[in-house]
Amino acid sequence: RRLGNGWSRYGGASSEGGALHDIDKPSTPTWCRACQCTRPPRSHHCKLCRRCVPVMDHHCPWMMNCVGAANYRYFLMTLVWVCTA
Repeated sequence: RRLGNGWSRYGGASSEGGALHDIDKPSTPTWCRACQCTRPPRSHHCKLCRRCVPVMDHHCPWMMNCVGAANYRYFLMTLVWVCTA
């Protein structure tokens, strides 16, 4: 199914005029339906934390927190510490 602007419903950019740069996400803020506010580019809403997290990687059940732009470095340091211990 064609969604316009070179996108197809299944599989990213379509072959009809879709280029590789069409795969990138838009850099404009979007509206979060759960928070009822605008969210920054590349952010996702976490259902467990009930907030939008910039550059969200995943929700870590051991840390009970979302791993994103603010704490990605500390999450990796914790993994290295746990693996070496």
